[in-house]
Amino acid sequence: MQFDNRKVFYPEWEGTSIMKQVKSLFQCFRPQSLQICQSLTKQECVSSVLSFVVYCAGLLWTNHFEEISMAGVLLLRPVPAFLYSVLFFLFICFRNRKKLHTLGLTTEHLKSALAFLAVVLAASLLFHVRHFLTNQTTVITFLSQAAFYLALFFFTEEFIFRGYLWPRLVKLFGFHPGTILCGTLYGLLILANPGNYHFETLTPLILFNTLFSGIVIQYLFSLLYMKFGNIYVSTILRAGVYFFILL
Repeated sequence: MQFDNRKVFYPEWEGTSIMKQVKSLFQCFRPQSLQICQSLTKQECVSSVLSFVVYCAGLLWTNHFEEISMAGVLLLRPVPAFLYSVLFFLFICFRNRKKLHTLGLTTEHLKSALAFLAVVLAASLLFHVRHFLTNQTTVITFLSQAAFYLALFFFTEEFIFRGYLWPRLVKLFGFHPGTILCGTLYGLLILANPGNYHFETLTPLILFNTLFSGIVIQYLFSLLYMKFGNIYVSTILRAGVYFFILL
């Protein structure tokens, strides 16, 4: 199912004053103007929040494994969390199989997302060209790592916090309260990841910076979601940062 973002995010501004243009822009952020939210019921949203709580409990449990053996294969963190998130993704998609557009899983602007991915990959390959020329690594190794980061951030962050949780919180609380709450939860989950911080070294400044960063990222990527009608662009942007620091 597709929806036309142009009717929602591009009001007619021709011949209007600057103040009216600004007012029209902020009206675009109203939850009732989001067609994603319009097809959701409050009962569905409450159920989704409860499912998210269950997901977080399981995710924190998997994150406390430094390593785990599965069928004789040693898996290092964050692989267990990644596999758990994939299972949650499949479960949520099955439950919402008739409303996949409410999860950011649409073909809206898919070509634009693929073009953006091509640009980011090309730029990162050029950035690492000296590593390839000196045989420090290979293009295949780099691309396999890039693919892993794309999948990792898609399943563990963008699908969860942008595609799944954010529209439902917006439906329940409104655009700004829902976005701030979602960004705060995003920051808290980052703090709870034992690979990032230890609670004995956690300071108020680190707490503030992480939560503030989570809210800023949530706003930025939510706007990308509204602009393009999918979570693919935000996934590429999130993972693309790591393309330049790989190797």
